[in-house]
Amino acid sequence: MKDVDPAAVVQLSFEKEIRALELDKVYINDSAGKKVEGVKAAINGKNLILTHNNFKNGTTYTVYIPAGTVGLKSGSEKNRAISWSFTTKAASVPSPVPPAPGADKSDDGGGCTFSDLPSSHWAAALIQELCQKDMIKGYPGGIFSPENSITRAEFTKLIVKAAGLGEVKPPEPTFVDVKPGDWYYGYVEAAAGAGLVTGTETREFLPNEKITREQLAVILVRGMHREAAAQADADPKTEFADDREIALWARGSVFDAVQEGLVSGYPDNTFRPQNSATRSEACAMVSRYLNK
Repeated sequence: MKDVDPAAVVQLSFEKEIRALELDKVYINDSAGKKVEGVKAAINGKNLILTHNNFKNGTTYTVYIPAGTVGLKSGSEKNRAISWSFTTKAASVPSPVPPAPGADKSDDGGGCTFSDLPSSHWAAALIQELCQKDMIKGYPGGIFSPENSITRAEFTKLIVKAAGLGEVKPPEPTFVDVKPGDWYYGYVEAAAGAGLVTGTETREFLPNEKITREQLAVILVRGMHREAAAQADADPKTEFADDREIALWARGSVFDAVQEGLVSGYPDNTFRPQNSATRSEACAMVSRYLNK
């Protein structure tokens, strides 16, 4: 669907009357993968109705209704997973659109004050501190996009600067998908040479992939030269409710990073290891790393 009114109520109609099972699982993401705030699901007969804080103009959203969210009112059958996308109508004066993840180009005129980073943001002070130290920058237009996912290339630059390393630009690249002309080439090569990052079995680095929280924890532990110690425990257990979702190869590092105070979980006592780390989360973790 296109040209949807940003104030429109999202509604899904079923053939028969439904009842609530796990409505809190319903969510809506924007095109950057950020969850829309204020989404609430309710049932009215055959309809599942989603209210929300108003959408932005000219933005694509995807609605996710996980399996088992609702059931038939007069039976035990539950819904299958459902998702669909729509785009809101453009405003008369388009808003600035953040560049694609991985661009990592600063607006030199904006300094370290960003229009989308109010002082009330939980990570505002440490983001500005890292920016002032020239470890991370914003995007053209004076924005930082704190809740956007951070890519593997972007985080590699951040950890290389935090570790006090300089760019390394060998004539022959280490990874098949990182070329000498790429803006992140020198940072990826420096990180690889220092043992901070590795690639796949096919020599790919996947620079524009979103970095996960468990991958980030592993890199931070390597930066502290604690990887061997972290891997010594065969099956370390954290106190997170989703502890068993942490990949085996990352368990030791996540446990160590938590013990060292480098990473933390969410208010619901989950770590969400496979979730993409946001730019603000990455800055917080690197700030703690610098303070060690």
